[in-house]
Amino acid sequence: MIQDGFASHEICVTPYKPAIRTALEAEGIQTFELKPREEDPVPEESGVRMGTMKGIKGLEFRAIAMGCSNESDAINNQN
Repeated sequence: MIQDGFASHEICVTPYKPAIRTALEAEGIQTFELKPREEDPVPEESGVRMGTMKGIKGLEFRAIAMGCSNESDAINNQN
């Protein structure tokens, strides 16, 4: 459980960036990469969800963090 009662699988960070994943894991926060054309195994698999904006479309989360560092991240988030 992450503070304020959120389970880790209820949180998503987009777009997926290895540096963000590394920072979360360095703080002891598990992550789970959402892969294209695969279902999210919630809640069986814990971890903050990470995926592209296109990849999370249609999925529901209690909290979403936009990890954009420049304008192109919001448009071309294939990383």
